Amino acid sequence: MGYKRITLWVAIRSVLIALTSLLLVIVWQTDYMPVTIATIAFAWVAQVALLTRYIHRFTTDINRFFSAMRYQDMSLRFDDTVEKAFPFYQKMNQLMHEFRLVRREKEEERQLREIALEQAMAGILLISQSDMVDYANREALRLLGKLSVKKLTELPNNLGAELAALPIGSRRVVAATINGMQRKLSVRKTGLTIGGVSHTLISLADIEQELSQTEIDTWNKLIRVLTHEMVNSIKPITMLSASLTEEWTEVASSATAASTAIPTNQITDLTEALEAISTRSQSLNRYIENFKNLTLPKQPDLSTFGVKGVFERVKTALESNITQENAEVTITLTNNSLSLTADMLLVEQLLITLLRNALDAPCSSHPKRIALGATQTDESIHITVTDNGTGIAPEVMEHIFTPFFTTKANGSGIGLSIAKSIMQLHGGSINCRSEDGCTEFKLVFS
Repeated sequence: MGYKRITLWVAIRSVLIALTSLLLVIVWQTDYMPVTIATIAFAWVAQVALLTRYIHRFTTDINRFFSAMRYQDMSLRFDDTVEKAFPFYQKMNQLMHEFRLVRREKEEERQLREIALEQAMAGILLISQSDMVDYANREALRLLGKLSVKKLTELPNNLGAELAALPIGSRRVVAATINGMQRKLSVRKTGLTIGGVSHTLISLADIEQELSQTEIDTWNKLIRVLTHEMVNSIKPITMLSASLTEEWTEVASSATAASTAIPTNQITDLTEALEAISTRSQSLNRYIENFKNLTLPKQPDLSTFGVKGVFERVKTALESNITQENAEVTITLTNNSLSLTADMLLVEQLLITLLRNALDAPCSSHPKRIALGATQTDESIHITVTDNGTGIAPEVMEHIFTPFFTTKANGSGIGLSIAKSIMQLHGGSINCRSEDGCTEFKLVFS
């Protein structure tokens, strides 16, 4: 309808201009009437001006419309209030409205895809030509120890060159040292085309973290079952042994007072046996409590706190052990106001475990020196516990985070297992470097 009205309007104006031109010629030739000629000439000029103005306005608006479409300017709107004169503008406004709806839907889809990628468990890198990183999701940045990455060459220790050299369609395990941590990354490389341009999609997954999490889940299930069964078995024994010990003590005392003919050695042997049963039952109860300690909450209770304050509280908690070992414990921070967002109670528990292990470590030099340190990089916070002990043997090192593995005579073997679980709960890592005269445990909070 809009097109027909525009065509009709232009046709009417053109006919009127033609008739006015013809009339002007007739009047000029038949009779010289200056006023009439001037009037007809003015009407002819006015009609030409109106037609020219209409065509100019229409072509200008058409150009504005196509320019808006070209540059995706969806804010353009034409004045369509004069419906009879400009119905075509209503069509263009309707078209612009439909494009705005399509654009909004695409934007919502894009945001949904971005949220899905950010929540993905695997790290994702989208690489364009010249090894430029067009996109990196949150997990990829965490695995790579970066706040942002623009090019593969920015990755540490030639990791970028190694990723670039992988053939399309391949899947490899790549070992890399990132922020002082050894990582084994499962890397998969896929080729794709976006907008006619070739891209490469690289997915990253931390194998050790996945295996460790599976191991922890398995241990937690086993611990819950064993704890339940052991508690049900040990509690009656503990209660009965304590009750029998009490009763036998009373019977033995009464028999001794009444000079009943019970041999003294039998009284002593039975008393010692009952006490042994009671003691071992209590020991098993404590062992069960160690089992329970291996299970941690599903989510940490996050808060922001000062690292220096945590160091000082941990040092105070073990002050008697430090004095007994005649050790020197120093606290070193690159920034005294350094703060950490984590579960403060779990971090304190972890540091107490590491400091106690450092105090228990054999040391050939005196005094024993232990350092609590904290540094901050652009991507993470590093906390270290270092001692000058004799070090950890290589054959022991590979088992130190295994539950119930211990080299101490009275150790439970769960301290470092819990420490590892705490760090994984925070999305961080713990690793150990040891040699003669120096052992360092490093905690990395991303």
